Amino acid sequence: MYDKYLLKLRAAIAPKFKTLQFKDAVTGKTMTYNLFIPKYYDKKKSYPLVQFIADASTVGKGAKAPLMQGYGGIIWATEESQKANPSFVLVTAFAGPDWAVNDKQETSDEMAISFRLLNNVVANNSIDTNRIYTTGQSMGGMISFYLNATHPNYFAASLFVGSQWDINVLQPLELFSRK
Repeated sequence: MYDKYLLKLRAAIAPKFKTLQFKDAVTGKTMTYNLFIPKYYDKKKSYPLVQFIADASTVGKGAKAPLMQGYGGIIWATEESQKANPSFVLVTAFAGPDWAVNDKQETSDEMAISFRLLNNVVANNSIDTNRIYTTGQSMGGMISFYLNATHPNYFAASLFVGSQWDINVLQPLELFSRK
């Protein structure tokens, strides 16, 4: 049985995202992404940004596939969420053919491209750099783990959903430390 509320929400919220492309100066590759801009965006104010990264089932399936994966990216762009916390929402589409990160902590060039894309979005919009958040499920959570490990002071907070990396690999983050 389908979650009828989710289907209704996706139909209402996904079209509010702009589908854009980022040309990476380092690799020359292009990465497609979806960006939600707050309804009453004022360039004189700064806004938080929530990055959602979908799981590997969306790799190579185009720009809209990550938006259609559960509540992941769209939940942050609902009227209720935006009323409480107006924010940008970034949902990146990975072209593949391989995952951006795998269970052996190996990454593809799309990992680095996605971080440069994030930096580009932050630099070209009124984003509060103290309120950048990342979340993802499975592959997306592993990407968020990786970005937290390689850029430990970048994100204000992270939410990892169903991400399967060995917790011992993440020990340098001290996120799971039980001292």
